[in-house]
Amino acid sequence: MGTDIHLIAEARDDNGRWQLIPGPIEDCWHCHGKGIVDAADFPRARQDWIDANHGTVCDYCSEMVSDWDADDYPNTKIPNPDFVRAGKRIGSWYDDRNYVAFALLNNVRNGSGFAGCDTGDPVEPISGDDIDRGLPDDLSDAGVLWFHHHGGDHSDHWLSLREVLEYNWNAPIIKRGVVDLEQYKAYKEGRELTEWCGSVSGGMVRNVSNAEMDRLISGDTLVDSELWYYTQIQWVGVITDYAGRLLDQMKMLAITVGERDTRIVFNFDS
Repeated sequence: MGTDIHLIAEARDDNGRWQLIPGPIEDCWHCHGKGIVDAADFPRARQDWIDANHGTVCDYCSEMVSDWDADDYPNTKIPNPDFVRAGKRIGSWYDDRNYVAFALLNNVRNGSGFAGCDTGDPVEPISGDDIDRGLPDDLSDAGVLWFHHHGGDHSDHWLSLREVLEYNWNAPIIKRGVVDLEQYKAYKEGRELTEWCGSVSGGMVRNVSNAEMDRLISGDTLVDSELWYYTQIQWVGVITDYAGRLLDQMKMLAITVGERDTRIVFNFDS
C-alpha cells in the first residue's frame, strides 16, 4: 500500500493567534477547470455514465464553491475570492506522493518504497532527530476541523516554514533503483535516467546482477526476447532533483504569507 500526506499551513495573525492559510486556487482536477463534466475527459467510462453526466455541472467544484468557507475553512478569509468559481478549487500546499519529500518532512518512507523495497540511503529529515512532534496544542479551530475531515492516521508532525526553507536542499542523495536494459545502457554511458523503480517481479522478469547485465549488453550472453531483464543500480543526485516541488510550494507559501510566522502541519496514511 502506498503512503499519502495530509498537510495544511498556518500563520499567526496580528493578535498572535494561528490562522489556517487556504491553499492556492487551482483548476479542478475532475473537470480540468471547465466547471462541467465532458465525456471527452472520460474516454474509458461506461456509456450510461457518459449519457448521464455529459455536459453537466461538475460535482467536485461547482456545487462545493459555496460550501468551502463553512465546511473546511470556518471563519477564514478565502484568498482571491474573485477566482473561486466553477472549475476552481482550493488546492493543497503539498499533496504529492513523493517519498523523498516524506523522508525530509518526518522520516517517513526514508530509503524505502512500496513493500519496503530499497530506494537509497536515508536522508537527514528537516528537523533532524526531532520527529513526530504531534499536532500542535494551539492548532487553529479551522485546522482541528480540517484534520478531523481530511487527516491521516500516523506520523503527526509540524515544521516552521523557516526550518523548511533553511534546509540544505543542495545536499547529495544516494539513490538506488531497478532499471531495464535500455536504462542500464544509459546509466553506463553516463546519460540521464528517465525510468526506474524500486523492484520488479513476474514470471517473465529476470533480476540479474550488474555483471550479468554487462554481458547481456556486450553480447557475451544471449538476450532472450521473451524475457525482461532488470538490475539494481546506485547513483548520486541532489535532493532538489527528487523533492524540488516541495521546496517550490513552500516558496509560494512564503510569498503568500509575507513576514508572518508560519508553519506547516501534517500527517500521513498508509
